[in-house]
Amino acid sequence: MKPKHMVHYTQLWKYLGATEVDCYQYPVIDAVSYTRWKHIRETRQEMQKYDVVFCMSGGSLYLHNLRHNAYNPIEYDKIVYDSGPFFPNAKQGEHYVNNTLNCTLPLQSVINFVWRLEGCTDSILKQENTSYLDNTHHQDIPKLILTSDEDKVIIQSDIEDFVSKQTDCLHHRFKTGGHVQLYRKHPEEYQEMLHTFIN
Repeated sequence: MKPKHMVHYTQLWKYLGATEVDCYQYPVIDAVSYTRWKHIRETRQEMQKYDVVFCMSGGSLYLHNLRHNAYNPIEYDKIVYDSGPFFPNAKQGEHYVNNTLNCTLPLQSVINFVWRLEGCTDSILKQENTSYLDNTHHQDIPKLILTSDEDKVIIQSDIEDFVSKQTDCLHHRFKTGGHVQLYRKHPEEYQEMLHTFIN
């Protein structure tokens, strides 16, 4: 997401009463590259504690790096996923690229191959996936998930499976709105969902 688009969400959160809004943007490679996962350890040196974390799209993958890999991990009490969460596997990577670029490429094998070149073995990948789910997504904290029936980038069945395993999770599935277009498409309903959740 470009900085000019982040302004709308910063303004939204301030309108909802946030006194401090920190925005973290990341190149996609930071979320999908194993060597970049390790690099994240040096990106944050100060411990941060937030009331609410707001993740858009693949930002949930980057969040895991900030929670699990950083020397001083981020902490928070509630989390909102817009057009997510994403899951750290080659299937999601392939689905994302193919639906974003409107093509059909066998990227699962390509992604797996790149990870192997980076030194990410099957056992390491399994450990990362388990850590990702346990430390990031399966935390016992309130979660709000906002998705759309029109979103072709996320894997809907993965989202539904994830929701079914949560204890304190609200999933609102809009009928319309493309990937990360929910606020633009449904501004009033979107704002009300956030207001209700954080209060």
